[in-house]
Amino acid sequence: MIDLKMHHNRLAALVIMGFLVGGSAVADNARDVSLDLSAGGINSFYPGDPIRLRLAFISHSAGLSLNITTTTPPSPIDTVVLTPLSGVFNWMEDRARGHRYSPDYAQLETLEPGKPVIITLTLNDIYRFDAPGHYRVHIRSRRLSGGMQDLGRVLPALTSNELAFDIKPEDPNAEAAEAKELERQIRAATNLRAAQELAGRLIYLPGNAATEAKLSLFLHPKEFYPFGVNVADGLWIARNRKLVAARLEAALADPEQVLDAGTGVFQTAVALGGSAGVPTTSAEERLCHLIAATLPRRTGESLINAARTVFVTLINEKQFSSSDFQSAREILITHFDEVDQYNVDWLLNAYGQYLDAPA
Repeated sequence: MIDLKMHHNRLAALVIMGFLVGGSAVADNARDVSLDLSAGGINSFYPGDPIRLRLAFISHSAGLSLNITTTTPPSPIDTVVLTPLSGVFNWMEDRARGHRYSPDYAQLETLEPGKPVIITLTLNDIYRFDAPGHYRVHIRSRRLSGGMQDLGRVLPALTSNELAFDIKPEDPNAEAAEAKELERQIRAATNLRAAQELAGRLIYLPGNAATEAKLSLFLHPKEFYPFGVNVADGLWIARNRKLVAARLEAALADPEQVLDAGTGVFQTAVALGGSAGVPTTSAEERLCHLIAATLPRRTGESLINAARTVFVTLINEKQFSSSDFQSAREILITHFDEVDQYNVDWLLNAYGQYLDAPA
């Protein structure tokens, strides 16, 4: 007679042992993968030069997968370890404020023995360099996982070699000339892709002249309807944050400013203020007041967009009794037939109860 309980226990033990053995084999295979870090043979950069980090994953055994997903901004799947940190500014963490983007999906590629798989990261997407000097960087990457037989289990992080490079003293005149030419080329571009590639270079330039060019394109974007060239990241990389904040606030107080320009003049001004230590609610209310003061001097689409910005923001802040809210609400009720067709359903579904009026 077969003891079913004993048989069950032995089977469970064999399954667990098999899993452990399989896991050990995968772990051993993981040690056969190397991560080589380079910068395309370049080891000296100016502060605004893009520093492209080339990550080469090379496996010497079969059965492993690599997550080749890349995002902008870069996700925490790759930990960039930079030293020294004096003389640099982590603008991406400043913008994220503890909420780094991490995708909930993965694009896996099977590693073939001896065949490198290349991932490229741009160091400037995390750091702005403010001082010349000698720097070192290495990567801890959690992109490696088991194959299908291991259900894609993520393996321990791989650590790259250390890469050394120099940041040279900046040349403000050269940067100013480059920024001016880049803006000219962006304005003259005939397609969005070419214009955005040029903007990608301008974004990394941190000086005042480049900041002026980025502000120009942010407040009065080059458009390829319905899209515009996006330089918003460049405002966070800009070294002169006070200049950016002052220009954005002046734009909000200007009745000629289109408030839907770029990725949102109002939203960016609020975010930059919050990043500087100002409570978000305080920044929103103060900037809403700047916009509300321009309402009597606005007409048409400019009036509707400005009123909608004030109206929605103050609802979210529960400032229903303020004069700014009442003014914006009255404008939307009176001019509701002028609301853009793409915003009518959203406005009524989300905020219709605040527009309830005989009119």
